[in-house]
Amino acid sequence: MPRPPFSLTDDQARAISSGVAQLELDYPIDPQNHRPFVRAFIRLAHSATGRFYSPSVYRRLLGAYAEHRRPSTSTLAAEKAALAAETTPVESVSETAAPLAMSSTLPTLIADAIAEAMAQNRRVDGAATAQAAFTLTVSAKPRWNCVPSGPTPRSYRRH
Repeated sequence: MPRPPFSLTDDQARAISSGVAQLELDYPIDPQNHRPFVRAFIRLAHSATGRFYSPSVYRRLLGAYAEHRRPSTSTLAAEKAALAAETTPVESVSETAAPLAMSSTLPTLIADAIAEAMAQNRRVDGAATAQAAFTLTVSAKPRWNCVPSGPTPRSYRRH
């Protein structure tokens, strides 16, 4: 199932539009360092929409609201990651490390996490698709199928 196309509601677009005007005043163009403006712009988009997006979406938003600002994709990705790390609550080390300290429980934890993710995916999608359904298997010997399926092109046939 393809992703729905990206779009903003009127309220979100209005919030970003008015916010960019203030950002332009707060962060004048600096050809050597786009990062302060980029971080503020991503924070503005996040506050307007409540979500983080890919660098390509931020590039499209910048093209619509601040055409003269053209940061690199790596700058967009780095600033998004930094801002996401700032806004995401971090668990304490002791809570995270305790389950991982016992190596015998690690496979069970992984299997539970996969099962939970698959169940959530089925709830979100409404139905499990063939692409989402998978199983985790470990084999001692990998199997490779080198025989092409379907009709073989003439150039591959033996004469």
